[in-house]
Amino acid sequence: MNRRTYVSKVNRMLLLLSTWTGFHKIEHRFRAEHTEKLLKRRDLLADIMSWYCEASPGTQQPTDLGGRLAMLCQGAPKIRALLRLVRRVVVKDLKKIVIFASLPAQQVLLLAILKALEIPVAVYHGHLSSQMKRGLKKRFNDEQNPMVLIGSYAITSCGLNLQHQCHWGAFLDPPPSKAMGEQAGARIHRVGQESTGQLVTFSTKGTLNDRQYVNNLLNLLNTRFIDGQFQSGADTQLEIMLTGNRYDLIESQNLFASIRHEFPDPENIMNLNPAQLSAVKQYALDVLSATFSAKDLQPARRSC
Repeated sequence: MNRRTYVSKVNRMLLLLSTWTGFHKIEHRFRAEHTEKLLKRRDLLADIMSWYCEASPGTQQPTDLGGRLAMLCQGAPKIRALLRLVRRVVVKDLKKIVIFASLPAQQVLLLAILKALEIPVAVYHGHLSSQMKRGLKKRFNDEQNPMVLIGSYAITSCGLNLQHQCHWGAFLDPPPSKAMGEQAGARIHRVGQESTGQLVTFSTKGTLNDRQYVNNLLNLLNTRFIDGQFQSGADTQLEIMLTGNRYDLIESQNLFASIRHEFPDPENIMNLNPAQLSAVKQYALDVLSATFSAKDLQPARRSC
């Protein structure tokens, strides 16, 4: 019990730090039980940066929106990349987007930033009643606002039809599992969708996100291949979670066999050290680049 609790706390902190390094000073203010009250604060971004500066002696508190965003974004590469995507999709193209986060704290931070930028946004979270959830889904599907819906893998990845006005989705972290990622993506990629679904996964290099990607990659390969042979079925494409790209199945039969030959037991991911993880990633990319021609690569991931 104690060991599981400890691992959960460490995993939470590692995910938070991959989003914004400032979380290490004020993460206690973002517990799940605080979410509902935090989301109701009038000037949430100003409050967050005020808490951060109070916890950082010698740090001068910014007094305007530009200063607050500049201070936050210095330690938040994923946030910088996400804001570029939001600017393109929402501000420029006037399209809606669904963002999937791993933790309530990430939802709170994203809401604070987008509200401060006056972008119509709403959060689909666990403290909403069933009636409020239905109302929020209806507004997102049928009305002009909100333009951005911030959900989570735990709450928003199953049972929602969000494809009526939206074909853009963003994963703030690599999905916790291949199956959960597919479920989340299916909120916009489903019957009735009239546009090509676009899913973008954000990852911060050198953080827990790397392990998540390799884990998902190996799990994906294990489900697609048995003894090195591709199992044909309903799927017509192989999605490599390592890069978030989608590849046509041209000569992919040897990919899993090649990785198994180079790394006899890669699926036991928890026993791989950082150097081995990096080696698996690089080897998979090398195999893929040799297998697929440039025209078959359809980028679907922004790497930070």
